[in-house]
Amino acid sequence: MPVTSATGALRAGFSAWADYWEGRVPVSRYAPLRVGLGLLLVAQFLTMLPVARLQFDTQGLSARWVGSSWGHVRYSLLDGITGWQVTAVIASGAVASALFAAGVVPRFFGVVAFVVEVLLLHRSNYWQDGSDCLVRCLVFFACFARLSGKGETGIWPLRFLRLQVAIVYFATAVWKEQGRDWPTGSALYWVLQEPKYQRISLDWLLATQPGQWLATLGTWGTLWLEFALPVLLLVPRGRRAGLALGTALHLGIWATMRIGLFSPLMLISYLAFVERDERGRWRVSLD
Repeated sequence: MPVTSATGALRAGFSAWADYWEGRVPVSRYAPLRVGLGLLLVAQFLTMLPVARLQFDTQGLSARWVGSSWGHVRYSLLDGITGWQVTAVIASGAVASALFAAGVVPRFFGVVAFVVEVLLLHRSNYWQDGSDCLVRCLVFFACFARLSGKGETGIWPLRFLRLQVAIVYFATAVWKEQGRDWPTGSALYWVLQEPKYQRISLDWLLATQPGQWLATLGTWGTLWLEFALPVLLLVPRGRRAGLALGTALHLGIWATMRIGLFSPLMLISYLAFVERDERGRWRVSLD
């Protein structure tokens, strides 16, 4: 290939890469995602209340247990809160989240909700699960976009939101593949019989040979789907299939298992992959 052709191809590649990150989209493109994430944050703060005094109060968990998995380096501005202060901090996070969802100075209140949750995390990380971590990341990226008013805003926060969702699936699949139960096909058989995870009992089905076969196929299918979803969601031509398969996966998990807010959060995150057309109809985004 001549040098001029190679240089031209390189410039075209850099230009396409810059356009990918520097594009503009309507501010309204972020609105459904903002509402969904804000409402889920409200629910997340409210679920802290039943264990608030135990987790965050200085009269609760022993100081040597609070946030112990951080090791010796741990600090939070909330280390001294007690009594009504605990409830006040959680309530402030819930109110900020509600205002973020409502579109009232959303970038400011999104940052406030994010900061309150991070401070609570560093006070005690025993309450946290995967959905808590993911919603913080998604809200963090969303706050870099203009979330209110009219006109256009940058598309790059949306790109990072999508990339974060893809990373969740890939990291989950790699973690599962390194274990024993998922590669052998027995993971769902055991999980669906665990009372603390059961939303409905499928023991009657798992006691049969066909039920065990279904559990094995479901285990392998889930594992390979989680490997495939990052590609399907990030490549425009595969996005419709990825969203359909992912939606079916999370609705199935939600219907049969109790794993907190993870399934609703993943379904909300899919709003980063759709948009409204001129007629107000929802369609899969191909940009």
